[in-house]
Amino acid sequence: MGKDPISVFAAGVTHDPNIKALDDYDSVDISLIFPDNVLGHVDVTRKAVYGYDQRLEAVGDAGIANTHNMPQTSFVLGTVDGFHHDPGLYSFPTRYREAYAGELNHFLDLCLGVTKQIAYTGQELHNLTKILDACCESAKTGKVVKVDYS
Repeated sequence: MGKDPISVFAAGVTHDPNIKALDDYDSVDISLIFPDNVLGHVDVTRKAVYGYDQRLEAVGDAGIANTHNMPQTSFVLGTVDGFHHDPGLYSFPTRYREAYAGELNHFLDLCLGVTKQIAYTGQELHNLTKILDACCESAKTGKVVKVDYS
């Protein structure tokens, strides 16, 4: 987005008694309001009976961009019952193999002194923490929360 959200609204529910015992949510919806009235939305659930699921979609004046779950293979079977394919790759390391390798290589480059430039700034990490804190507060209070970056 290039900018941090100015306010958030989050709602969470819990169905799983084990997660409820941790005073946590298993399903959460978050709306992020950015400067210039740009709206972002995140929905998260810890259970998808059809397999591990992650998608991203961005809609704007110039069009749409989206990603879908990567199946284990590209094989698709079409029958009178519809189209069937392998389930999606299960874990973060299998789905994002290249990203994990890049992060590990960056860390090693930092340790070995090959680079001194960290991929994220302290300010970016600070802001992310403030956004997440505001989301938690919103989910607990049921109110829109202005993100305080101080």
